Amino acid sequence: MNNCTCFWKCLLLCLCATIGGAKNVHADEIPTLDDLTSQILKASVPVTPYRVSVIQTIDQSPTNTPPSASSLVAQTTQKSKTIPARAEYVLHHTTDKGTQTETVSQSNIAKPGNGGLPPAEARLSINIPNFLKKIQTWPTNSIVNDVLDGKTCLKVSAFTSQANVVFWADATNHCILRVEAYIRGNPFAESTFKYQRSEGSTWLLSHVETSYAGDGNHVLLDYGAYDFSTK
Repeated sequence: MNNCTCFWKCLLLCLCATIGGAKNVHADEIPTLDDLTSQILKASVPVTPYRVSVIQTIDQSPTNTPPSASSLVAQTTQKSKTIPARAEYVLHHTTDKGTQTETVSQSNIAKPGNGGLPPAEARLSINIPNFLKKIQTWPTNSIVNDVLDGKTCLKVSAFTSQANVVFWADATNHCILRVEAYIRGNPFAESTFKYQRSEGSTWLLSHVETSYAGDGNHVLLDYGAYDFSTK
């Protein structure tokens, strides 16, 4: 984990630019990546500024730290008893500055060893627009119909010479449900996403789970009430 404004920045250089509007796509047709990206952004990315509180929990071994953003090759370590590190902060999103974090409290935090509230670079946030923008630049991609946990989905696979990403988008509400990342064919990380319905009919992130293959770290993000009255 590196900068809070990036989704899996340690992933493969995760990553808004304005994405073009979606073309009309019949229900029985598989959309292009550009079309699907537009549908995902429209369904799950608020266009107005907002704040949302986040509780982040990291389960890690006593001898390990969260994955380094500069490490592209996951290093295998022995699993040991996990110690949760809990942090609370606020994500503030604006169209001009993107997503930034604001510390809420350092109380009620389980302190592993010399830990406490993670430094800013260890506070994770999910930036779906930047993730999609990055994937659109990769030289190879494919989209097929699939089923994930009983839901009809569109499965997207994207490749570079060094890495590949696979993600599933719900074919009904166009929300990203799962992302898997691989580096040189080896598992790097995987995330699953849950959403809540907003008053404006947008699907908002409510819970994200990310696991890193190299050191076994497991990160949970729980989103509180969204505040759209902010600027």
